[in-house]
Order: sequence, then structure tokens, then C-alpha cells
Amino acid sequence: MAHWFSQNERSFKMSVWNTGHNFGGGSLGLLSTAGMAMIVALGFPAAQNWRGAFILPSLVALLVALICWWLIRDTPQSCGLPSINDFRKDYSGVKTDVKDTDKIPFKMLLVDYIFKNKLLWAVAGANIFISLLRYGVGDWAPTYLQEAGIMSPSESNLAFSIHNYVGIFGTIVCGWVSTKFFKGRCAPPNVLFMGIVLIGAVLYWQSGNLAGGNLAL
Repeated sequence: MAHWFSQNERSFKMSVWNTGHNFGGGSLGLLSTAGMAMIVALGFPAAQNWRGAFILPSLVALLVALICWWLIRDTPQSCGLPSINDFRKDYSGVKTDVKDTDKIPFKMLLVDYIFKNKLLWAVAGANIFISLLRYGVGDWAPTYLQEAGIMSPSESNLAFSIHNYVGIFGTIVCGWVSTKFFKGRCAPPNVLFMGIVLIGAVLYWQSGNLAGGNLAL
């Protein structure tokens, strides 16, 4: 992404790209339901319909991978185009010790830019906890509703899909806020939105106690 979008536009473009997580996660529920129906339609026993929840999404993932392999290019220069920093006259995100046309040695990239990058480790650590929260809520809630008999498997899959699709709006807004108000800097809006997530998680955590109190009354 850094090769194709300069610093002052990258935040918004990255937010659009990141909606792939939401779109893919949301489509998974729908594809799983369609896959189970496909197995039954092909004449297999209904007890084996769970296999379709793996087969159809896998086939779609393979198709998308082939499309990406066919279309994606490494850099603009590999297509005969100028670098994105030269094209947009934006050098704010370019390190002065490495030229845009230089290829960083793999050892330097791995050791100096990854293993020794304290900020990268901090972001990775934060992302672990965000992922635990996201998948914990996103996966556990539909499963609980299904096992509690509140939703059928199809309704649970639909709820999982809607949960992911709704997140597309927030993802794009985060990128827009970063570009509009922070000149492409991602850290401030990340802290802001993570604070909002913290508030939401606390409310989600306490919702059972609040509901229990209301029921007792």
C-alpha cells in the first residue's frame, strides 16, 4: 500500500482497503449458509450439510486469490510508472536514509525495520488485544444466541454478517478522520477510536448485569 499511496492520502485508502476484513467476514456467514444449502441441493444427506460451510467459502477464497495473483503488481515502477511520492510530490513519509528507488536488503528490513522497531511491536501488541475483543464479541455473540435457542443457525449466520457489514462505516470514518483532521497521521485517531471501543466494551460487559437487574425488578 505504501508503494501505491502517498502519506497524505494513505490513511483513507487504507481504511477502504481494511473494509475487506468486514466484507469478507460478513460474506462468510452468507456463504456458509449458501454452502450448506448447496450440499443438500446436490443430494447429500442433510446431516452432512456442515461440509458446505467450508467448501463454498474455500472455493470463493481460491478464486479471489487467483484474481489477486493476476492483477496485483509490486510497485508503480514495475509497471513503468513514476513512484507515488514523485507523482504526488509528497515526500512527508519518505525516510531520508533510503532512496525511493533503493531496494532494502532483506536482512536490514527484517532486523532494523521490524525486530528493532519498538513502535511496531507496540502496535502489534495493541492489535492482538483488539483482535481478541473483535473476534470474541463477533464470534461469541452469534454462537451464544444460537446455543441459547434464541436464533436458528441461519439467523445466527445472518447476525454475524450484519455485525461485520456495519463495521464498514466506522472503518471508513476512521480513515477519513485521520486524513481530514490529522494530515494522514494514524496514531491520534487510533487512540481516539480505541477509547470509544473501551467504553463500548465496558457497556457490553455490564449489559448482562443491567439486564439481570431489570429482570429482578
